[in-house]
Amino acid sequence: MKLLEYINLSDEEQTDLFYSHGEFIDTVHTFDAEYQLYSLWNFYVEITLCPSNSHIQRFSPFESGIRLEKYPKDLLAQKRPWID
Repeated sequence: MKLLEYINLSDEEQTDLFYSHGEFIDTVHTFDAEYQLYSLWNFYVEITLCPSNSHIQRFSPFESGIRLEKYPKDLLAQKRPWID
């Protein structure tokens, strides 16, 4: 499945596919949030959690860009060799 196809699904379908096919990559903690990165086919999904209660604040599917800068590049290359 491609990113655009995934984005065009309903929230429920996206969530179902994420939980059944997502592969955890890494977690990054900052002073105001916790970020969890997952791979899903040939794109990523980043979950932003509130650090005080672990509730999901944001669910962000993407292929590349600035969001990846907070994660170790060598770890990304091991988990997903299609990254540049």
